[in-house]
Amino acid sequence: MNLIINGAENETAYGLRIDGIPEIPTPEQRTEQTEVDFRDGELVRKKGFKNIPVPVDFNILASDETKSKLRLARAWLMSAETIRFSDDDVYYKVKEVKIEPADFEDVHYAVLPVVFWCESFQYALPTELTLTSGTSLQNPGTYVSRPLIKIYGSGSIKLTVGATEVALKDIVDHIILDCDLMEAYKDETSPLSRNYLMSGKFPELAVGSTKISWTGTVREIVIDPRWRYI
Repeated sequence: MNLIINGAENETAYGLRIDGIPEIPTPEQRTEQTEVDFRDGELVRKKGFKNIPVPVDFNILASDETKSKLRLARAWLMSAETIRFSDDDVYYKVKEVKIEPADFEDVHYAVLPVVFWCESFQYALPTELTLTSGTSLQNPGTYVSRPLIKIYGSGSIKLTVGATEVALKDIVDHIILDCDLMEAYKDETSPLSRNYLMSGKFPELAVGSTKISWTGTVREIVIDPRWRYI
């Protein structure tokens, strides 16, 4: 098993090997409890999930190049925006990387402990679904997803996703709805907000089936559903 960082499996270039099987914790919910007079128990407000630590211990064989390889490896590890284990088909979004000092107690190899602090969810590998007519999408994940939706069309468009309606106006060629960032834009490389061209909430895809339809001049809609798991 290897670690894939930002889509590239480079750890062998630094002489690193994963030691053991990392333990992936279940994310902890953030809640707010309120006592109410004359009511049994507390009211519980769910406020999302906390980040999770993904601990990975690496082994590196001791040699004259060990210290120089570690310097390069630290830079590679610190660059992590996403991580994935080669024996799994999900990835994690990295928020912070903590690298402990390497342990050189064994004469044959050193141990480099690393903790990747990640967003709560496991994400399915990116995929694109192209729609040319209304349909229903089946969310195979275990939690609601916030998709990336590219709408190719012009003029006034009304997009309906489940019970959510989004009205778009003055569209020229296409518009992108990033339902995670809650931003509408046209250029992915340099997103300039186009939120003023839309009204309504950014859609989500609930677990199970969600019906999608639209009205207006639309050539096609391309969706990266961003399925996710607890």
